[in-house]
Amino acid sequence: MRAQFGETLRAARAGGWLHLSFLEINGEKAAAYFCFDFANRLWVYNSALNPRFEGLSAGWVLLGVLLRWAIENKRAAFDFMRGGEDYKFRFGAQAGKIYRVQVSRRLTVEALGGEPACLMNEFEADFFPPG
Repeated sequence: MRAQFGETLRAARAGGWLHLSFLEINGEKAAAYFCFDFANRLWVYNSALNPRFEGLSAGWVLLGVLLRWAIENKRAAFDFMRGGEDYKFRFGAQAGKIYRVQVSRRLTVEALGGEPACLMNEFEADFFPPG
């Protein structure tokens, strides 16, 4: 997973849409957000909290700063991306559908495992055969 984060970070930086934010308390990083500033949206990819500052709500504070930044910089949307974590909905997030699609010119639907299946909950939809 660490390698994947590194690759994603490097690609976002190369593309010019990396948005890293940190909240420091007494010179020590207390919270961080890894976002993409792309297509007039701020997309939250991941976040981290330093447990030493848990009682200070550093994550909430930094999230508020990010929301204010997105508004001040006239972003059309602040997107938490996938996941049903409660904190996302406290700020007015709305669940949307997420689709994953596998495309192949060489493989038939049968070779991919059968008819596409739609497994849906209120947060996401997956189009892969079960199994």
